[in-house]
Amino acid sequence: MTIWTVHTLNNTVDDELEVLPVDIRSKFVRISGLLEQFGPQNVGMPHIRSLGDKFWEIRVSGRGGIARGIYLYAKGKK
Repeated sequence: MTIWTVHTLNNTVDDELEVLPVDIRSKFVRISGLLEQFGPQNVGMPHIRSLGDKFWEIRVSGRGGIARGIYLYAKGKK
């Protein structure tokens, strides 16, 4: 079984996540947990969507609006 770990790119991304409304930020955390638990191939719409090539999008909405996060995954690499 493959073990998946979600990492943010840098402190700028962390800062962006911190200023999101609480409901949207908590959904990002929940979807990240789903990605770690089940892997990106097993989490689909409406949570994530392929943008083509190696790029994917986390899609969340809440009372505070909508937010999107772009990510990629690399097996065996950090």
